[in-house]
Amino acid sequence: MVVDIHNRYETKDGRRVRIYATDGSEDHPIHGAVEEIEGWRPVSWESDGSYFWEQLKEYDLVEITETYRLAPDSAGPCWKSTI
Repeated sequence: MVVDIHNRYETKDGRRVRIYATDGSEDHPIHGAVEEIEGWRPVSWESDGSYFWEQLKEYDLVEITETYRLAPDSAGPCWKSTI
């Protein structure tokens, strides 16, 4: 996967992600943050969007593609991930 700063991503386990840069150092060129309970945590990824630490593969990036639909129980529209 090629990570584009203009696309939207989340982690494999569904956490929100902010991407700040994709031109960082060779080993971890993607810089951003992952939303945790206590706030945003700075994180970096490998060029393919994988998290560098094998024990935390749930931090790997997944691109979000969204579809628009009207939620039947709400007064307005909602977004649903179609990963």
